[in-house]
Amino acid sequence: MEERRRAEAEERSQRANEKAFHDLMPAVQRWAAGEGEVSEIKRFGRRPELRLLTLMPSEMKHKVSSFQWTQYMTSGLQRIEVRAIAHKLRDRDVPASADPFRAILKERILGYGEPSAAELGTMPAFASSSSPSQSSSFAPPPKSSQAPTNGCGGRKGPPPPPNARGPPSQRAMLLGETAGGPPPPPPPPPPPPAAAASAAAAAPQGSTHALFAAIEARRQESDARAAAMERGDLVYEDPRAAREAALKPGLKKRGTQ
Repeated sequence: MEERRRAEAEERSQRANEKAFHDLMPAVQRWAAGEGEVSEIKRFGRRPELRLLTLMPSEMKHKVSSFQWTQYMTSGLQRIEVRAIAHKLRDRDVPASADPFRAILKERILGYGEPSAAELGTMPAFASSSSPSQSSSFAPPPKSSQAPTNGCGGRKGPPPPPNARGPPSQRAMLLGETAGGPPPPPPPPPPPPAAAASAAAAAPQGSTHALFAAIEARRQESDARAAAMERGDLVYEDPRAAREAALKPGLKKRGTQ
């Protein structure tokens, strides 16, 4: 009886190893081709144990020495990787020098205990989760047969049809916005700012008129002075030169004393 139990446990372990091998090989092939995450590719290059998955049993005889087999270890390897390598090394063409590493793999797998349903590929179907206790928690709330109310205790009437329009409001009636009525005419545009400015300049009033008159008188006086200077009737005298000429007699008188 004990031997039968051991045989059944060994058979389940080998099934889990084989499934891990087939599940992992697509990722191993991508890593070997330099595809996938950079960290995973670098890890694949640093772990010679993982690179065993890409070798044929006949290649292991020439590419892996007896000393290398004794240096392989399982620390740092994931559970699926350990099982996949163990299945790879079960091939009868693998050299006998791999026995030290196979013993390490076997001991590590025994430490895992009984393989789980996911590792054996016998995960129960998801449909089993649709039990009455679970489905009731996701079921929508039952529809109430009571008619909706308007908040005052009375029943709420049916909603109006999409295209129905109510009676026009008082503002709409004043503006001619009734159903089928023409829209109101647009308001007249405001006068342009240039026209308003010219109108204000053309008709000055009050203090504005006196200011404009003073400015006009200063302008006329300046124009008359400039015309007299052009004719020669008015000679321009430099104020600085006139002041120096006025100060010269006083300076001479001081120098003689």
